[in-house]
Amino acid sequence: MCGIAGIIHSTPNKYNFLMKKIVSSLSHRGPDSEGIEVCDGAIFGHSRLSIIDVENGYQPMFTRDKKTMIAFNGEIYGYKDIRSKLSHEFSTQSDTEVILAMYEKYGDSIFSKLPGMFSIALWDSKKKTLLLGRDRFGEKPLFYAIAKTGEIIFASELKAILTSKLLIPKLSRFAVASYLKNLYIPPDITIFENIHVVRPGHYVVFKNQKVQIEKYYHFPPMVEIDPDHAVDIFRERLRSSIEKQLISDVPVGAFLSGGIDSSLLAYIIKTKLNKKVRHFSLSFENKSYDEKNNILQISKTLSLESKIFTFNEHNTDIYVSDAISNMNSLILDYSFVPTYLLSKETSKYTKAVLSGDGADELFGGYEWYRGYLYYTKTPYKIKFTISEIIKKLNLTSKNNRYLSFAAKLNYFFKFISADPLSQTIIWQSSYQNFDKRKIKIISNEVSKYIDSELNNLENLRKIDLNIFMYTNVLPKVDIASMANSLEVRPPYLDDRIVEFALNTKNSNQISMLKTKIFLRDILKETNLEFLNKSRKQGFGFPLSSWIKNHGIEKIRQLYADENLIYPTNQEAYIKDLIFKKDLNPNILRELWSYFVLSTWCLDNNIKLK
Repeated sequence: MCGIAGIIHSTPNKYNFLMKKIVSSLSHRGPDSEGIEVCDGAIFGHSRLSIIDVENGYQPMFTRDKKTMIAFNGEIYGYKDIRSKLSHEFSTQSDTEVILAMYEKYGDSIFSKLPGMFSIALWDSKKKTLLLGRDRFGEKPLFYAIAKTGEIIFASELKAILTSKLLIPKLSRFAVASYLKNLYIPPDITIFENIHVVRPGHYVVFKNQKVQIEKYYHFPPMVEIDPDHAVDIFRERLRSSIEKQLISDVPVGAFLSGGIDSSLLAYIIKTKLNKKVRHFSLSFENKSYDEKNNILQISKTLSLESKIFTFNEHNTDIYVSDAISNMNSLILDYSFVPTYLLSKETSKYTKAVLSGDGADELFGGYEWYRGYLYYTKTPYKIKFTISEIIKKLNLTSKNNRYLSFAAKLNYFFKFISADPLSQTIIWQSSYQNFDKRKIKIISNEVSKYIDSELNNLENLRKIDLNIFMYTNVLPKVDIASMANSLEVRPPYLDDRIVEFALNTKNSNQISMLKTKIFLRDILKETNLEFLNKSRKQGFGFPLSSWIKNHGIEKIRQLYADENLIYPTNQEAYIKDLIFKKDLNPNILRELWSYFVLSTWCLDNNIKLK
């Protein structure tokens, strides 16, 4: 795993010093070595985290004729099998050289043939063409911009592009509003109007001063899998995916959260592949967040070598400051803080880990799937009556957890006038004051991902994959882990696993009482069936106590900062939010969103106005 960057210009040598500065800003993504190379019209930079072919995988790398240059971030799973089928004379054992060989053979169609997680930049000096490609599901980030003076610049992180000073970043008011209210912005834009993102499953072509965006990946068509063989198919595909992702020239560990997804990975690694890997977990002093008992029981049952770190509530302010100061692109989900801490502690023991990311999105693991069933099966009059009662009761959670029953009720009945698919976004949102206009905006965004040939449960999954996973889950994990020079590999996002999940009806995955039924059924074959009875805690931290003890004063100081000037139509609302006397759980995530956005902008010398 690495950091990549580049500038396209007719005289690239003059950017050598600047590229050194940009690569240095990416050193946390790859502290093992740095490389800068020039190739007739382009200068590429690379910061390397050495995992495959540690001795010879130096980047940027060239084809033998020195006419094509590559900067690559990620892992190509099963690259040795691909390599064996290419009639090419290789000089390294790296997957980077395999990509170059494939480009010589397949040209622009290369990206659809690459299994794994990646962001790739290819400069073809003969064609004077730059290709920027990103993996199917958005595991590895890639941003680009075109300066007013004509330079094309790309990098793994927004901060690296800001470091270049080749353009003055212009905040997008639409993106800022979306961040604050929905915790995400649509996957085709960034928080800046003049800095762009390569979308998952897409590549961008720059040639003759023209930009062309191509989509190379489409979700596979729905072909229902025979239920009599589904368990066997899934088990084998997951085993194969894990086996490929354990290939490394350095030891690979695994995250263990105490839930079903990571526990299944641990079970297969230990019992099916007979591999010994170290597992890393985070426990909490606050019991309403803690899953240490599950983790200990899983470790004992499977005889795992485990390392459990502790989130000390007394140190929360230190954790928050550390995490946000190392947030190289913007993430407003407050679970970023424990994710960052887990990554930081884990990186002291290994360079790479497997994780259970993607399973919830693929197999109906979120509460809004069950919420949808309740929503559709409850008559409108009953929903309306319950909604009015809850509004009067103003239910809040005693333990201030977002996933508490009280919080779920509040979000579920908050806006019964919204269509059930838009309820998914409302459920995830930090915002408390939706009106019909705002609900319509959400509905319009959601409608982009709806397939008329799928039922609503399948469309819920599609929304999760296209919005929640692309814009929240995967960026959060990448930023938190790579800030600590740690590579995270998610076996559930293997192409064949995704294909299997999408060809397994979501109506078979959830019920009014359970989510991820299919994974739970597989768990019954193991000696971990006790997890089916355990309650998932979610991965957050005691946000309420932090805001009341430390955060609220910091937030009010931020509000007074002269560099944070808000649009007139939002000023009154923000002021009312920040100076409320009753800091009830319903507004905690809004306060957190405001705090992170404001702090991030100040840290990057960006005026929020």
